[in-house]
Amino acid sequence: MMKKPLKVAAYSFLIVSVVSFILGLFGSFNGFVPIVNFDFLGYFFVLVNIVLFILILYVFYGFILLGRKCNNRLLVVISYVGIVLSAVYLLYLLFGSFVIDVPDMPLPGEDADFSHLGIFILKVHLVYSLVVGVLSILHGIALLKVGKKINYSKPAGVLNIVAGATMIIFVGYMVMIAAIILEILLLFEASKKFESKLRSKKR
Repeated sequence: MMKKPLKVAAYSFLIVSVVSFILGLFGSFNGFVPIVNFDFLGYFFVLVNIVLFILILYVFYGFILLGRKCNNRLLVVISYVGIVLSAVYLLYLLFGSFVIDVPDMPLPGEDADFSHLGIFILKVHLVYSLVVGVLSILHGIALLKVGKKINYSKPAGVLNIVAGATMIIFVGYMVMIAAIILEILLLFEASKKFESKLRSKKR
């Protein structure tokens, strides 16, 4: 058993956020298009996504513990739903190309039609934004229920609701960055409050 799962969740969330941001800079389509070419780069993305999924499990486990400590059933349930959806998303990235007709990604400098790829990405974005948007709104409501028990819970909750509601028009992605920062701080605060007390009791 981890001695400080909330702190581990905070650091895991930080790593996931930084790595995801870096991946987004180098390939903005990677989050919407399944891995098609299983070459060196393809296997690299497979490894990265598996590691990110493991870290996300720690993040959701931290929110599950926080929900239990704050008697917040909604936060616990939404976190379990988040785990399931993260697993579905990972399976989509790793094996989606075997069951979905993914348009070819034109090579740099190649005179090609991007319309099919663009329509595919738009469809995936619509599904992704609706699912993640609803989850973010419910997650935000759950954080609001934490109230004054943990610092940053209310602003993080509000930002999650705003991000979820505006995800479909891309604005939500920018708002989500601020929400994630506050959630990381929230987990660190929760670790100080609950896990420091636990350590002092053991002494």
